[in-house]
Amino acid sequence: FTAVFTVEALKLTGIPVYRDGLWFSLPTGNWSVVEACSGVRYLIASVTLGVMYAYITYHTLWKRLLFILLSALVPILANGMRAYIIVMIGHLSEMEYATGVDHLIYGWLFFGIVMFILFWIGSRWQEEHAPPEFVAPPREMSDRSVGIRVSLISLVALLAAASTIWATQRAESIETELVASLTPPQQVGDWSLDPTPLDWSVAHQPTPHKIAARYTKGGDQVHLHVILFPQQRQGSEAINQRNRIAETVVRHNRLGRPTLNTGARPHEVNSFKAVIGVDGLPRKLVVWQWYRVAGRSLVNRYEGKVWEAWSRIFPGRADGAWIAVTTPLGREDAVVAEKRLSDFASSLAPLLEQRIDSVLGSGN
Repeated sequence: FTAVFTVEALKLTGIPVYRDGLWFSLPTGNWSVVEACSGVRYLIASVTLGVMYAYITYHTLWKRLLFILLSALVPILANGMRAYIIVMIGHLSEMEYATGVDHLIYGWLFFGIVMFILFWIGSRWQEEHAPPEFVAPPREMSDRSVGIRVSLISLVALLAAASTIWATQRAESIETELVASLTPPQQVGDWSLDPTPLDWSVAHQPTPHKIAARYTKGGDQVHLHVILFPQQRQGSEAINQRNRIAETVVRHNRLGRPTLNTGARPHEVNSFKAVIGVDGLPRKLVVWQWYRVAGRSLVNRYEGKVWEAWSRIFPGRADGAWIAVTTPLGREDAVVAEKRLSDFASSLAPLLEQRIDSVLGSGN
């Protein structure tokens, strides 16, 4: 939304702009909307303050809910405006301002101004009268029934707390030891492993367990990238924005989520075109990427985090892998490149799943 809002606002301003996904170019320079600029922090902070302000300022339920809704919508629009203002400052200053630390400072100041305006508007409908001092209960309750309910609630709270502590300690005590080294398969269907090393590598969080291999069939070639995290923890995990296809990504354009037919357990993959920088030169790729979390292949990051949390408790796995297969994109259409990836990945997926499980010593 932030990218769309910014580009449309620039067009209304009369500035020529070319957009490719989250990247867009102006005559004065190039910009991109990264995850840190998405406005999620604006949204979290605004809703938190909005709930507090609504509780203090209003006594009527519908007014409280309406203000909380506004506190969720306003920061989304405000973040789009913030991005537009920053791009305009950079454009009008020939990229001298709003591209460094001042980029962050403008965001903080703008958020403070937006919240002040939101609270000022909300104060116009402030309910001055005091809430009733006494609200009659819907029915009379004896001391015995009150005591039973309090005891039950306390028991449930204690059980929930004990279960949380037990689950946390169990998850933290899981240790994964590799029983073999992670190596690429020598043969994947009709594709043969090429010993020639790749001249570029993916960007990822620290882990020594990885694969970067080239496979060929006739005149075609594909690349396999696997980043394995045997014991996932904060700063060393498969589902993280720091795991990406290359250190330098010039362009990134989504192609959809095709289904990878692996036989018994087909699953979707993230398909996209990417332009990466290799030794200062652009290189075009078509990429199929997915995750394997505790024995399950998936693409949805939120589903993966939920499965990761659940699997650490039962059956007790804590591993995760970031997997991608790529192929160079020449003059042919991206559909042709995707067919090449589909042919390779369909044969690869069962072999790779077995190899990861055997490396971890898992029978799944």
